[in-house]
Amino acid sequence: MLLKITILPGDGIGPEVIEEAVRVLDAITHAFGHEVSLARKNIGGAALLASEDPLPPDTLQACISSSAVLLGAVGAPSFDNLPAHLRPEAGLLRLRRELGAFANLRPAICYPALEDCSPLRAEVVRGTNILIVRELLGGLYFGEPRLLHGPTGDRAATNTMRYHEPEVQRIARIAFDLARTRRHSIVSVDKANVLECSRLWREVVTEIGRDYPDVKLSHMYVDSAAMALVLRPCDFDVLLTENMFGWHPPALGDRLHCMSRCMVRLPILLDKVLLTHWVQFFQSPCLCAIPSTWNARRLALSQRYPKFCIWGIGLATLRRTAGSPYRRQTWVNG
Repeated sequence: MLLKITILPGDGIGPEVIEEAVRVLDAITHAFGHEVSLARKNIGGAALLASEDPLPPDTLQACISSSAVLLGAVGAPSFDNLPAHLRPEAGLLRLRRELGAFANLRPAICYPALEDCSPLRAEVVRGTNILIVRELLGGLYFGEPRLLHGPTGDRAATNTMRYHEPEVQRIARIAFDLARTRRHSIVSVDKANVLECSRLWREVVTEIGRDYPDVKLSHMYVDSAAMALVLRPCDFDVLLTENMFGWHPPALGDRLHCMSRCMVRLPILLDKVLLTHWVQFFQSPCLCAIPSTWNARRLALSQRYPKFCIWGIGLATLRRTAGSPYRRQTWVNG
């Protein structure tokens, strides 16, 4: 079977990392006899420079007609002053919406070789294996109205957080189905003590949970969850969150990947023949990658200080801090 993949290198480090990802794909196709057709298209800032559109029509059409999409990264400081609809991120959000990509899977796994690179003590982070299931098409990112209005000196900004029951139901079922393949435990994260959206979220997730009696469901406020992740990361299995809580600090995604120092990502959309809605899952492989231009410096440091170095992460000497889950870090300059 021929697998059509649309390649979207994007901006910044995206092209560099995607180039290596394509080399991996090439090795896999040769090793296992697969047939893959790759089409490269622009998105984000690269598309703006080429066509003044962060998601050109030919890019969108290529993604829709493909079996899978491999995305790099979008955005750069040089585009920060553009109108909202022309910023690189607008292309990414449009792509998510057009593909119906509502489920974002964000694994955070601490491998033994990386334990000493975590800002947490090894005995705290050891064995961490968490899957964040983040709703991707609702909440503040897509709610309307959204506007900035009023005269200078008296301006007001409005964003709208909105969720409909079906949006919560479909992401909750994804999380529960995944939990059945893991350790049968879900923590649903919300802010139900303050936000009406979160109250609806909690009610709907609880209702869905009754269809999965073999999965243990609990609820936490996002601020409590962020603290618990630092103190007891191994207690968590699947974390179910709405759009905002799954990514931004002090939200959970960034915190987990900082803790584990290992951003394990699903690199492409799953093949559409395997899913009822093939565009449910949408991922980027390289948001926290390190440029290969640092390789020579890292290699020199690793040779000079081999006992402290983990390749691809950086070099640090770490000292324990009594009574705290954290480490003090001293970065070594070569």
